[in-house]
Amino acid sequence: TENVKVLEKYKNSPEFLDIFLLYYRDLLAAKLTGNEKSLIQKDKSDFLLSEAKKETPQNISDKLQAVLSAKRELASNVNFNLCMEIMLIKIKEKTV
Repeated sequence: TENVKVLEKYKNSPEFLDIFLLYYRDLLAAKLTGNEKSLIQKDKSDFLLSEAKKETPQNISDKLQAVLSAKRELASNVNFNLCMEIMLIKIKEKTV
């Protein structure tokens, strides 16, 4: 898909998934605490707190797990495009 093509430029730098992990970590923290004190990305606190209201803790956790799984799979040398496609489908499935 188009989204996978966008991510393809990071194919040789799988650390880009850490950005996803950080986002979902902060989103979960915002959901569970309702404030910005536990956020790492404090400059994005308004956005994160707003987005957290749209999600359930389980959905955020599932998205976080999808990214972690993709990170593990990429470390095992799986097909990048297929791995990203699966990760994005799992994330989209959990979007309310």
